[in-house]
Amino acid sequence: MGSHEILGGKVNVYRRGGLTWHCSASVKGRQYRTSTKETSLEQAKAFAEDWYLGLRGKLAAGILKTETTFALLAKAKSVTHVSGMNCHPSLGKDKQLTTMMFCHA
Repeated sequence: MGSHEILGGKVNVYRRGGLTWHCSASVKGRQYRTSTKETSLEQAKAFAEDWYLGLRGKLAAGILKTETTFALLAKAKSVTHVSGMNCHPSLGKDKQLTTMMFCHA
């Protein structure tokens, strides 16, 4: 089935090998993507349109998340500070990335 563009090419709806559809969009130069959790293409397109309009609404309200993700920090692996300690990004108790770093000598 491949990939489908909606909203004049602003949103891409595609499959990643499974039964469910995913969608992606670029907002203000940053790429966003999510699973639609839908198996029907038409329902996936409807979800993707609502999702994209939600992203645009968050951008207009100034609440669109643009912080560094754990995956990006994990690519950096570890950071050595002036103190000589190795520090790694940590997840909080709710599994969200925190600004806290786990450090050891």
